[in-house]
This record gives sequence, C-alpha cells and structure tokens, in this order.
Amino acid sequence: MNYSVEVPSPAYFRRQVLCQQACPVGTDAGRYVSLIADGRFEEAYKVARRPNPFASICARICAHPCEGSCRRGTIDSSLSIRALKRVLTEKFGPESMSKFDVASILEPPAKPTLDPSRIAIVGAGPAGLSCAHDLA
Repeated sequence: MNYSVEVPSPAYFRRQVLCQQACPVGTDAGRYVSLIADGRFEEAYKVARRPNPFASICARICAHPCEGSCRRGTIDSSLSIRALKRVLTEKFGPESMSKFDVASILEPPAKPTLDPSRIAIVGAGPAGLSCAHDLA
C-alpha cells in the first residue's frame, strides 16, 4: 500500500493569511503585529515598510481592508492593524525624524542589464510612485 501525502505548496499557506491577502500591497500585517507583541518594534516597522514606500501615509488614510479579513474578528473583534502601523511609522518613519536607515530594509539593486529599453511612469500619484519605487 502506498500512503503518500501531498504537501501543500508555500503559496497555499500564504493564501491562508487573510489579512495579507486583503492588503492591496501585500503587507504581512500578521508578522508585524506579532513582532509588536514581542516588543521588537524596529523589526516590525521594517516588515510594514518593506513592501510599501507609503507606509506612513497608509497608516493614516488606508481603508484597512486587512482588518475586515482579520481572523480575530471571528472570536471577538479584529485587531486595529492600521493603528498599530501608525504607531510604528510615528516612531521610525520619516515623520519621526529618526536616523532610521531605509536602505537597510530594501533589497540591493540588481546588476544593470545591457537592455537599452526604457520604462516611463505616467503620473506622480501613489500608484505611479510605488511603481517607480518597485522598478528602481
């Protein structure tokens, strides 16, 4: 008899993190909330900031779809994910005037290619600036 068990892919497990799936930029809210609970605030800020160059703005004006998808809501009430991000950005973000090195959380730039093509970003709103940030 063959008792083989198929192990789900890592993508399957990522899809189970509903708050992250609800976030338009895919911020790992569960991870930074856990880090806050452990008192590791600077590391939590890094997790919140890494996928989103506008973490400080989102901490204030985001519609926070992650909170509506928070599994904690099935027990009592959702976590205040946006408010927690705001605490982090006020302590470590640009508005804090701290000496936090943003370059320390970004991936090093890839080696330039010899491809002569160019990309133009039209518009300087949040979507255009995020696209330019990610492409850079």
